[in-house]
Amino acid sequence: MRGYIIRIVAGPIQVAKKTQMTRAGTWFILMLMLVSQPKFGESKPTARTLKSPDFAKCHNISRNLISVVSKTLLQKKFEDLNCTYKDVSAYDITRGQPNTLTECLHSTQNKNSTCREINRSALDEKACLSAINSDLRAFNNELQGLNPSINEHIKDLMKALNVQENEEKEVTKYPCQESECVHDMCSYLLAFNLRTVTISRVLNFIKDEPKHHNMKKL
Repeated sequence: MRGYIIRIVAGPIQVAKKTQMTRAGTWFILMLMLVSQPKFGESKPTARTLKSPDFAKCHNISRNLISVVSKTLLQKKFEDLNCTYKDVSAYDITRGQPNTLTECLHSTQNKNSTCREINRSALDEKACLSAINSDLRAFNNELQGLNPSINEHIKDLMKALNVQENEEKEVTKYPCQESECVHDMCSYLLAFNLRTVTISRVLNFIKDEPKHHNMKKL
């Protein structure tokens, strides 16, 4: 009878100990599983990963932009103006900052040379695309109110380039009527026309360049 009582008393104690060990083991396994999961063990990146641009699409948009700018220059209000490419450099609003010319092209002779070409081995694609995007933004702000189609094509190209940048407020300008203002607008448009041709050629180069070229990639 005494042994029976001992077994009855000892039995629950052994079961309790086994239960505690089982629970401890279960919690330990759960902890390992939680820590091993990436979403619990690692913090999520906050930076947005940008996809590589579709350069064929970018090039097509740039060609359409050239066409729109060229047609705008043929408008009647510009016909009687002495608006030529002679002094167009004075209306390059991107001077003094990284732009398509400084970041995508390199002088063939020296720094002061006006003859520039694309240097395959020296082209930093990320800096080049960023400079193109900056040029587009600058001229988009300056040419507000002239031809909505120009601004639409500029925005389409900027979107296609997919360059990450800090958001800036868009400058709102109203169409000018005075002859001096129209002349300045014409000169800005000429400067942008030259720049769009350069941008289009650069994008075409990147589009057609073989994948194995020695170019600094994004």
